[in-house]
This record gives sequence, C-alpha cells and structure tokens, in this order.
Amino acid sequence: MNHFHIAEDEELLRKMVADALAQEEVKVSITPKIEEIVHKVDENLFEQIFDKKKVISIERKRFRYWKEVVSAAAIVIVMLSGIYVYRFSVHETSEVATIPQDIKPGGEGATLTLADGRRIKLTDAKEGQIVNEAGIIVVKAANGELVYKISGTKTSNEINTLSTNNGETYTVVLPDKSKVWLNAASSLSYTTGLIVDGKRHVKLEGEAYFEISKDSQHPFIVECEKQQIKVLGTHFNISSYRGDDEVKTTLLEGSIKLTSNQIERILKPNQQAVLTGDQLKVEEVDATDAVAWKNGYFSFHKNEITEIMEELKRWYDIDVSYQGSPSTVKMGGSIARSETLSEVLKAFESTGQLKYKIEGRRVVIMR
Repeated sequence: MNHFHIAEDEELLRKMVADALAQEEVKVSITPKIEEIVHKVDENLFEQIFDKKKVISIERKRFRYWKEVVSAAAIVIVMLSGIYVYRFSVHETSEVATIPQDIKPGGEGATLTLADGRRIKLTDAKEGQIVNEAGIIVVKAANGELVYKISGTKTSNEINTLSTNNGETYTVVLPDKSKVWLNAASSLSYTTGLIVDGKRHVKLEGEAYFEISKDSQHPFIVECEKQQIKVLGTHFNISSYRGDDEVKTTLLEGSIKLTSNQIERILKPNQQAVLTGDQLKVEEVDATDAVAWKNGYFSFHKNEITEIMEELKRWYDIDVSYQGSPSTVKMGGSIARSETLSEVLKAFESTGQLKYKIEGRRVVIMR
C-alpha cells in the first residue's frame, strides 16, 4: 500500500486538525510542538485508518478520498494531541515542582591565591592581565585558561595556589607551557617561576591531569599525599583526594617514576599505580577512563555506589546519606557530567540497586 504523507497539502491538514481540535473543545493551538506530532505520527496508524476506510490505492483515488483520509487523520491527531497536551502539562507541572529537587552540574571556576594572601576569583575576573610582578605576568585567556608568562630575566619563588571548590574545574598553563587540568575540590601549588634548584616542582591535593612539556634539563616533580611523581615530559592523571583510601596515578603517554615509602615504580602507558596505605600495586587499565572527567564524562568501572557518590558529591556539591547499608554490587558505565544530578541518579536507579531522593542539596540513597 502507498502511504499518505502528511507533508503533502500541509496547510489543509493543519486547518482540519485545528477544526477537529475546536470541535473536541480542546484548548490547544497548532504550536510547533503539535506540528512536530503531525510530522511524526507513525505511518502504521494511517495504514489502520486507510484499512478502515477501505482505501486501496491512494495514488489512484487520492482526490476522491483526500478529505475523508485527512479527517480520519485529524481524529487520530486530536487524540494524540490530547495525550501529548496532557503529558506535556503534567511534565511541566512536574518540572516546576521538582526544580528545587534537582541539582545542576558544576562548571568552570577556581580561585587564585597569591603569595601576599590576595585571592582572585577567576570566574569573576575579566579576560586579560591579572597579575604583573616579579618577572611574571598572569593572564586570563579568552578561553578561560589561566596562563603564566615570564616577562623578565629574574623570576620570584613566591608560591601561588590555584584551587577549585566542589562543582568547579579549571585549567592552568604554567611558565614552561605545561598544562594542568584541575578537577573539583582540588588545589595546585607552585612557584611563579616554576623552576627551583633545577627542578620544576608542584604540589597537588585532589585530582589533576597533567600534560608536561619536555625539558630534559629540568625534571617535573609532582608531590601529593604519600608519593612523588618524577617526569621529563609526559601525560598522566593523579587522583589524590584527602580521605580517599587510594591514591591513583594513571599514565597515558611517556613514562613516569613513582616513589612512595622508598618503593619505586616505573609506569608505562595504560598502567595505573594504586597506593593503599603502605601497599603499592601496578595494574593494566584503560587510561582513558581515568581522564573521562577532563573530557566531560563520568566513567565508572566496577565501582560500588559509595565510591560513585563520592565523585558525584564533588561535582554537584551535595551531601550524601544512606538509609540502610548501601549496595556493594559493583557497577559501571559512563554519562555526561553536563547532566543534572537526577538524570545521573536515574541511570543508576535503573540497575535496581538503589533508590534515591533529593532534599535540597542532600541526597538520600536507599536500597
């Protein structure tokens, strides 16, 4: 059977739908949403209409049955429109009611603390030069990055600290062109000139992804809780949040030397060093999972809900409590960090391992 195409004689169809809607006393205009329905009605529905009307060949009897077919189609659309309007109005009401019960994702933001104690909220800072002192210029670039530039022959060893709150991430370009992405609830401290005693040296709390410029004369040292990373030029991720049971260092490119409790390990790409207490182990991983956050995704792999919620806490700036013992089933998957909190939680709720409710900025996880 040939199919009726709504796009043909669309104006007549819209008029007939409007008339049918008026007859049904449904107070709805032919809005873009209704037009969308008109365009998306399943052809099978029209086939059913045609069968009932004993339309055998539209092409042959098109004009004979045109008004009859469109009238029947209009009735279907009236019904669909009524369902849609009902659902849409309920959805809108629901959204209005649940706006306070949902939480938006985090975004770009950080605070720069200078050696003299001045604090600059980078979210509020205008594009352009922020600091110019002791041979160093600090600029907020057009793309939002914080960029350090050496402007003199002598540079200061004063300490700057870039820090993010819950729900914030930020990127800094250091004087040697190395680039660091800072995850939420993290801080990176460094001298403004970066090089001290022949070494490039930074201190990390929290999580960061590093792309280190090659410089064989000046090794790059990252200090974090209980361990030190030494590189010459490479890409790697460190997760070292205070209070976490594990410190994870994941290598994407090049090589790094990790030292902890007088134990040394050399990592190769797609290897991850996991420090738990005084125990250090190295395992093969997919390194891209470790930097999913930097690329705009949550990526979980064999994580318990308590581990997952720790990451969500930092990004959505929430408190989490549990009713009963949380599930210990290990879950995995990925979802965009741009989603609202409820959308992320719904994804996990679909596994059947938890239920949740949002109360202000507190999330209660239930079995």
